[in-house]
Amino acid sequence: MSLSIFAMLELLMRLLFGKSLFISLLNSYHFNFLFISGDVNARHSIQNLGQLYHIEVIFFLLGIYFLIKKWNKKFSILILWLFIGLMPASLTKTVPHALRVLPIMPVFLIIVSYGLYFTLTNLVKLLKQKMLFINLSFILIFAVYIGELTYFINSYTTVYAKNYSQEWQYGYRELIEKIDLLEEKYPEYPVYITREQGRPAMYYWFYNQTDPGQVQKLNDLSKKDQGEFLGFNNKKFVNGLGELPKNKAIIAASKFNLLNYENKIQEKHQIYDLNSNLVWNIIVIN
Repeated sequence: MSLSIFAMLELLMRLLFGKSLFISLLNSYHFNFLFISGDVNARHSIQNLGQLYHIEVIFFLLGIYFLIKKWNKKFSILILWLFIGLMPASLTKTVPHALRVLPIMPVFLIIVSYGLYFTLTNLVKLLKQKMLFINLSFILIFAVYIGELTYFINSYTTVYAKNYSQEWQYGYRELIEKIDLLEEKYPEYPVYITREQGRPAMYYWFYNQTDPGQVQKLNDLSKKDQGEFLGFNNKKFVNGLGELPKNKAIIAASKFNLLNYENKIQEKHQIYDLNSNLVWNIIVIN
């Protein structure tokens, strides 16, 4: 009896896992993900364009149509490629994922190219000797692709750069430059930087061009969190406001109540991202 119960539970788990895997596979073919907005993670997508150009939804569907119509055993390689290529991504929590579908992107491009090729071929057959209309059709498709490329470049270099600068920890360079200036002015003051923006030690070393040898010497002596330094010389990289000092320090934090230091602030500076959002508060307290 107990064996049959375990067998039923195992079957149930397999069915549930299979269903979850199937849903994850389908999510990687979501229309918005492929053609409209891409990955919801702003570090993986510019948010107003998918994995493919907008116009390619037409050629993608036509490509599938022509593949079915002109079916060849060799086309089964594409199906196998899609299935195997998406398996690793489907086993993860975040689906669809722009980086994890890269192994199957050549398949999408093959299908789009196939659809485009047969569209142009049939267009020539349909219009026959009407070269003017044929040339205009070719020019139109080419112009749309140029427009799509221009749209992507503009979105990536202007709109995306402004609206999602904080996704790339914008403001760290300005922060480190300001702290360096304040350290020259207040050499005896320790520096405290909160970690909510992610890995301040790495940014400090990078923008100061710190000799890696200096870091390596302190590797066994420094306190760490998952391998990340929580201190370097007179600098402390802290987890929260509760670890900040009450006097004689240079403090950098994304959010904290300045009223707690109202009578002790000697200097106050603020850093904003490209979309005018406050990224860092920097204060010097006596």
